[in-house]
Amino acid sequence: MKRLLLFTFFAALFFSCERATGTSNLISISRGDGTSRPDKEDNLPQEELPDLPEGKSLYVCGVDYSKDGTTELVLFKDGVRLQAYECSNNTLISDEADSHFLINGDLYTSFTYNGKTSLSKNGELLFQINGKEYIRSILILDDIIWSASVFTTSNGFTIRKNGNNVFSKQDGALKTFYIDENNICFEYLTEWEGKKQIFLVKNTIESALKAHLGTDLLCARFHQGKIWYLEYASPYYIIHSGSQVYKIPQTYGFEYTDSELQPLENGTCAAVIHLKSNYSPMTVDYICKTDTSWIEGAGTLCHYYMSQYPERKVCLNKDRTSLVITGSDKHSISIENAYIATERCGTQENGKLFLGLTLKDENQHPIIWSEGNSTPYNIKGTITGICFTPPK
Repeated sequence: MKRLLLFTFFAALFFSCERATGTSNLISISRGDGTSRPDKEDNLPQEELPDLPEGKSLYVCGVDYSKDGTTELVLFKDGVRLQAYECSNNTLISDEADSHFLINGDLYTSFTYNGKTSLSKNGELLFQINGKEYIRSILILDDIIWSASVFTTSNGFTIRKNGNNVFSKQDGALKTFYIDENNICFEYLTEWEGKKQIFLVKNTIESALKAHLGTDLLCARFHQGKIWYLEYASPYYIIHSGSQVYKIPQTYGFEYTDSELQPLENGTCAAVIHLKSNYSPMTVDYICKTDTSWIEGAGTLCHYYMSQYPERKVCLNKDRTSLVITGSDKHSISIENAYIATERCGTQENGKLFLGLTLKDENQHPIIWSEGNSTPYNIKGTITGICFTPPK
């Protein structure tokens, strides 16, 4: 009976999403040099534009697969085509979405070839290192380029400052990499004989952490200069920092698999706790804020945008036929036959979620979507990143 009730509850949860009402018409986007770049096959009218934040420009990058067989990485500003870079071994630019990093309107690209790893900015090589590394993340602080890489041929990770190795672990698993109050911060963990040790690092100075209020420390992070912890003490998950302590009842019938802390605009953190059912292959996310908590079906390829209210979770449903957007405001939207290439294809501005979506129908153009409205971008391919920044 318990299994039946659990299944009924989560089935209702999964299929309660509303279908998005946006249309799929497409437009032509200007090159930016006074000439147009129409799609002669479509010649379609313009859609309703998403409401863009005042005083900021929208930068978009994406891969364009042309009919003549060439592949380009294209950069747009406010819908205008600024630059296009050929994707090839000669240019050291890949068409892989996870190798593109759009930051403050500049396009950074990583590339691995002939046993070397390179990083470029707007098509110009910045540095090249010996060895194969997968660059997971890039941060820019005071014009210094910080990169976090994992090794492709062994365990471990490395943190680089303008290409120079400043922190490296052969036996650690990197979890997060971010800026907090002008400090470069990250979390990593090690495991030895079944025992896990969590470390927090600020500006390459590391600290080994331990549980304070519970039996198990699950994860930790810096937020607004303070350390926030997620711990477990049966029957509660505990989010705390200093005198701020919040207990969330555990969800019975599920087993803990992993977790992360997400910074919130009110100065606290939310916990995203990944759980697996004890009775079926079902997986769920237990999302816990200081004043509320809720459960979402885990789906696949999930990303979280929680810096502003309403906090959002974006993922493909388990059949990979729809992109499901759920929020802490209990509102849900389902967009059929669309997907988000990487987490960097989404951002929040003024309480609104903006996503760069690629449609599964190859005859349709990718779109910028926000709260039900969308704008197509005239490339035949994939949007790989978006960001807002003050006009340069």
